[in-house]
Amino acid sequence: MLKTSRIILLILTLTTALFTYLVITGVKVDYRYENFFPKGDAELEYFQKFTKQFGSDNDFLIIGVENKSGIFNHDFLQKVSALSDSIASLPSITEVISPTRNLNYYKAGDFGDISELPYLHYNEPEMYSKDSLRIFNNPQLVGTFFSTDRKAVSIYVKTKDKLAKKPSDRLLNDLDRLQNKITFDEFHAVSRIRAQFHFIEVLANELSLFISASILMLIVVLWFSFRSGIGVIIPLVTVLVSLVWTLAVMYFTGKDLNVLTSLLPTMVFIVGMSDVVHILTNYIEELRAGKTKEEAIRTTVKEVGFATFLTCVSTAIGFFTLMTANIEPIQDFGLYSGIGVIIAYVMSFLLLPSVLLNVKTPKIVLREGNDALWQKALRTALLWTIKYPKRILLMAGIITTLSIVAMLNIKIDNFLLEDFSASDPVKQDFDYFENKFGGARPFEVVLELKDSNATAFDYEVLCAIDSIEKYLAKHYHLSNVTSPLTFIKEANKAQHSASQKFYTIPDSKEKYLSLKEKLDVFGAFDKTADILKNYISKDGHSVRISGKMLDLGGHQMKILNTAFYGYLAQNIDPQLLTVHLTGTGHLLDLNNESLSKNMINGLWLSVGFIALIVGWQFRSIRMVIICIIPNVIPGFVVAGFMGIADINLRVSTSIIFSIAFGIAVDDTIHIMSRLKQERNKGKSFLYALKRTYLSTGKAVVVTSIILSCGFLTLLLSDFTSSFYVGLLVGLTLLIAVICEMLLLPVLLIYFFKDKK
Repeated sequence: MLKTSRIILLILTLTTALFTYLVITGVKVDYRYENFFPKGDAELEYFQKFTKQFGSDNDFLIIGVENKSGIFNHDFLQKVSALSDSIASLPSITEVISPTRNLNYYKAGDFGDISELPYLHYNEPEMYSKDSLRIFNNPQLVGTFFSTDRKAVSIYVKTKDKLAKKPSDRLLNDLDRLQNKITFDEFHAVSRIRAQFHFIEVLANELSLFISASILMLIVVLWFSFRSGIGVIIPLVTVLVSLVWTLAVMYFTGKDLNVLTSLLPTMVFIVGMSDVVHILTNYIEELRAGKTKEEAIRTTVKEVGFATFLTCVSTAIGFFTLMTANIEPIQDFGLYSGIGVIIAYVMSFLLLPSVLLNVKTPKIVLREGNDALWQKALRTALLWTIKYPKRILLMAGIITTLSIVAMLNIKIDNFLLEDFSASDPVKQDFDYFENKFGGARPFEVVLELKDSNATAFDYEVLCAIDSIEKYLAKHYHLSNVTSPLTFIKEANKAQHSASQKFYTIPDSKEKYLSLKEKLDVFGAFDKTADILKNYISKDGHSVRISGKMLDLGGHQMKILNTAFYGYLAQNIDPQLLTVHLTGTGHLLDLNNESLSKNMINGLWLSVGFIALIVGWQFRSIRMVIICIIPNVIPGFVVAGFMGIADINLRVSTSIIFSIAFGIAVDDTIHIMSRLKQERNKGKSFLYALKRTYLSTGKAVVVTSIILSCGFLTLLLSDFTSSFYVGLLVGLTLLIAVICEMLLLPVLLIYFFKDKK
């Protein structure tokens, strides 16, 4: 046995060393937000069609610069001009719209010719007063390119579609260089590439933080529990090896880390430690009983092996149910976390016994003072449970009822950049545009013309677009709204001395046809062809309305969208055109709602699987109910806490229930398995319950503390998704261990079938 253990250790050491090298050099970070879109979804397919027709709606930057003394300052505007021109010269930029560069209006001359004039004569301070009146009387500019407090301007920058990481990083470096060279009182920028770049930086820091915090936490808890160097080092080595092997599986299957799989180290550390603690605790008990190391290991494997196998299965199922989601990162998180749990189980029974056979007998075997303290505490808890069973049942019933009432307040909601904390610089820049301008959330609508002979510039079509845009402006408060109608409104305004009140569609078909004839004569449609291709598809049957808006959240957007479709049904002729909401923001909203519901369904799937396992083991429906009740109550309590604390149901919070249930039920399985063993030895029910409580109770409490504290280390995260996973799963597991130690014995006393 000793020789075999050394061969196993040699093989594991060499393999782990190789895997460590591959993981460090080969596993990268995947920052593509597109991966969070649902696979095979009809809305995703429509969005992909949209991007092929009109390009991406998210490949842009919005830069905001502020002058505390106000916009109309010559030095400030000179710097805005220099910044705009410098950005336009960068290789990945396709378009720059700036108040000092090309933000113009049009005015028709006496002979029908059209002049292009700047809104802002930034080099002519004497014109600032007139410019100010013209600008701030134009609702299309205020809140879009000029802040309402008249202290900031924005620059819209279009990049090449779907920039790869290297050109994205170069662009950001160039922007940082320009920001340092041309200074402003305030400088803010929002963009997909900046958020992704920052995400990678934060994620790298998070990985180091989580690993360090988890190791430190485990050292403290293990030392407190075992008061032995071996009791600390051996479990740590086991879970570290398990983590390396799990990441190696990711490497060999070509998967990179993302915001969810970055939690893998914490998951493997925490969950893998559970089996190790149960094995080590039982092993020490057997040594204290006078057995040799070989005998103690054989007995331990026999007594806790099957129970830990069942807990491995139940925990893995909790993770594997996440694969029912149609979002790739969540599927990956569920898959590799489940694989990590299985690897940790294998290492616990392969690596841990091999190490124990080759080290000296731990000194903790000779020190029973710490164990006596545990025995005293557990006896006190068991006696209290037996003495006051009705109080415990009443308390559990009241808490569960109140929790179910409170959980009815939970909303399904989500926001852009919600993973970043309020103190994060990227989130602060985003909030700046929310407060100073009309927001930075893309809003996209596509109108599909039903008549094959119709065009976007038919008067009836333009009237429908006008009606839709007015509705969107009133109810969604869109800014920077652009569509084919924008071109007509600008032309009509130009024909009336650039008066803002004529920024509208002509009020009769005759007037419109007259205007269109003038535009045809001067070749206006040809001149604007490059612009119009972004808003009219090549076949001419799809028309785009694009804008920016405040990030109101998925819940409010659902209300607005439902009302919008109701308005369309009443006011837009479906024989003329149909309307389809799309875009990145819209897709994320739909994704969050469907995924949150899907994850709750996954929870019941997890409950069903585990009920089958318990039913198969004990051949009793009554035992299934006894085992399930203490593990669903914590879920209700945490859901109630979410309702009271106004924590929304979203991607990150919806996955916690399946995870927590799969982990929490482990303690029940350990207790019930030990109870069954004690009963098989011919002991009475109460004596068997006492022996189970005292022998398994310590391992249950220690593993629960490790699990809870491990998840609570995620509270250090700058990502709110990680923060909420840590808070809610940690809280669930703390409540679960209380239920295991207080409620489960009461249920067994009242409802266990064979109590002879």
